[in-house]
Amino acid sequence: MDMIFCKVEAGVVTNRAVFEDGMPAQWAEPGETWVASDTAQIGWLFDGGSFTAPPSSLPPPTMIDVNRERDRRLSAGFEYDFGGDRGVHHVGTDAADMVGWDEVTKLSSALLATGDTSTTIKIATNSGVADVTAEEWQQVLLAAGAFRQPIWQASFLLGAADPIPADYAADKWWTASPSAG
Repeated sequence: MDMIFCKVEAGVVTNRAVFEDGMPAQWAEPGETWVASDTAQIGWLFDGGSFTAPPSSLPPPTMIDVNRERDRRLSAGFEYDFGGDRGVHHVGTDAADMVGWDEVTKLSSALLATGDTSTTIKIATNSGVADVTAEEWQQVLLAAGAFRQPIWQASFLLGAADPIPADYAADKWWTASPSAG
């Protein structure tokens, strides 16, 4: 059966070695300390009797960290099927894209307010160019909401957590379905 030994220098694991049936007698150099452990990893601490994982050197996450992760996820964009020959496009949602979205949304709202449902608006996606009517643009906005709102909701829930989980950027915090309410 394989056994794992850890080299300990100044109370810190600096190396690991695997041996079948124990460590050979001549393996260690004079003055080296090797201790059997199936769990200790390089960087772990050894107090002469037991191994422990080192304390985290990272400061705890803050709302600034959560907001950065939220913004990164919001900027990823989403797939949208415009139908027909236009097909599926990757719709960009970074800061520059959202400025363009604002322009298209204002024009779309003005067209709808005047009863114009046939004029097309040329938009550029990350996949190409597409012509949409004001009503079609409203469907894109609904799809964007379905993509973006769960991300916003996750950021609110993470920001309210005390403490914010150290693994706040893990998908498990961002991909859960929003609760009904």
